Amino acid sequence: MAYCSIAFALTMPLVSLLAAQLPTASPPASDLQVLVVAAEIKDLAKDYYQWAAEMVAARVKGKTTVISGALAGALRQARENPGTVRGIVEVMIDVFSWREEVRITCFDPAGREIWKEKAVFNTGGNEEALARKMLERALKKAEKRPPCGR
Repeated sequence: MAYCSIAFALTMPLVSLLAAQLPTASPPASDLQVLVVAAEIKDLAKDYYQWAAEMVAARVKGKTTVISGALAGALRQARENPGTVRGIVEVMIDVFSWREEVRITCFDPAGREIWKEKAVFNTGGNEEALARKMLERALKKAEKRPPCGR
């Protein structure tokens, strides 16, 4: 009888150790976040195109959260909180160069590109009007894509 109680006493810490290492159930796909960030453009304020990230977040599929910190910040958040991020959408607006472009890119939580939509045709206008028109064209294409992420 003493043999059984010693064996039980020895296996009890092992069972509790194994139970502590079991993975927790991941949340359903509908609860996973899609992080939306605006790309930082050199010589502009960090939140210069934050309005674009908010506009994209309102219109892409999935549960979206707008964060600051560009793509690097979103990747860091996905890495630090595994199992909570479905994908990352980056909005890049460049209307100050000779080749104006707006890009909406979807990445998985590890940073691999899943899809990308862009608008490059310049319809004229001031900087903000041009950015809004081009973003609208890229958004129409992005809305037809499946939800961002895995």
